[in-house]
Amino acid sequence: MKSAPFWTGIAGGVILTALTGFVILPILGVFDTTATGKPNILDWWGHVNLENSLRWRAQDSSIPAAADPDQGFEHYLSMCLHCHGGPEASRQEWAHYMLPSPPKLWEEEILHMSDGELFSIISQGIRMTGMPAFGPTHPDEDIWNMVAFVRRLDQLTEQQKQQLHEASSEFGHGETGDREHGH
Repeated sequence: MKSAPFWTGIAGGVILTALTGFVILPILGVFDTTATGKPNILDWWGHVNLENSLRWRAQDSSIPAAADPDQGFEHYLSMCLHCHGGPEASRQEWAHYMLPSPPKLWEEEILHMSDGELFSIISQGIRMTGMPAFGPTHPDEDIWNMVAFVRRLDQLTEQQKQQLHEASSEFGHGETGDREHGH
């Protein structure tokens, strides 16, 4: 039975090669990490890791009954609109060139996230994305208010849409809507 050591050696060699690549490739700077570079395996890896990290770490909770989406709206105007924009409201010009791109919080991908996942992201932030952690500077009540507002972003009143549009117009580039940065 000489085949068992042979396959064990092959498996060990594959694992050793993968681990070596995991250490050597970052040291050599092989992957483009610039915000203007083309998407690569790091983008896929980061996205998969984020989804699974949230699934494992986010609390299994729902928006408390006392959460006030109107208070969340005020926080959104001052802290979120710059990067995420809103329905009929543009993000700041520089936010169009962030990688990964800040998601449009009223679209399908976000609507499928649990309340606990949204709370976790707002509270703890997301490393290496530009998404700050608001938990150290805001009480849980404020964060739940933001989650409650984000849940209503796809159902804004015309007045709220107008407020978002006016606030985004103050960013100085006067665009409405959102443009992608060509990746």
